[in-house]
Amino acid sequence: METDSKSSAKEGSASASKGNNAIPSSGPASLSAKAPAHPSTGPVTEEEIRAVLLESAPITTEGLVAEFWGRLKSEVDKNAFAAILRRISKKQKFDGANYLVLRAPADSSTGPGKMKSKEKRNGFAAIVRRISKIQKVDEANYVVLRDNNPSTGRVTEEEIRAFLVQSTLLATRELVTKFIGRLNSKEDKDAFVAILSKIVKAQKFDGASYLILKDK
Repeated sequence: METDSKSSAKEGSASASKGNNAIPSSGPASLSAKAPAHPSTGPVTEEEIRAVLLESAPITTEGLVAEFWGRLKSEVDKNAFAAILRRISKKQKFDGANYLVLRAPADSSTGPGKMKSKEKRNGFAAIVRRISKIQKVDEANYVVLRDNNPSTGRVTEEEIRAFLVQSTLLATRELVTKFIGRLNSKEDKDAFVAILSKIVKAQKFDGASYLILKDK
């Protein structure tokens, strides 16, 4: 009886030990895979940044910061975020603008941002020409999706407010890109600028300026 009791105790202990070892390895991966877009708290993880870069590419630094703005509260959080960016991403220029792309694995000849062959470059250019167009606003060129905004007419204050509330943290270039298809005349552009002057202000974060709504 005593021998059976000890044997059961050992088996129970071994089973508990195995269960404890399994939690750290599977728990975070499971949470990361199923986590909703915005409810996470605490320091931003490499897996979360990778997911956004893969899903939203191409994306500017400002756009990526906007995704996690609510969790970059302390200097430690910001430094950790910047360190992850340096390690897993790099800047790539397209039509005069800088975008972030994931660094390809050192032993791989493929991956985001890698277009070594002429065929790959030509294929990429063909896709860009098919789905987008270049539009000039105030001497700057922007790449926009063809027919990407079904709305017509002059941009309204309500539309700009709604977009700023939804996007939380936004650079001027990204706001202009959202409505660029409707800034066709000088009057349209002047009205757009007048609304911005009335309802938004610039705020700096890590050396970059972002647009936020003025307090009423």
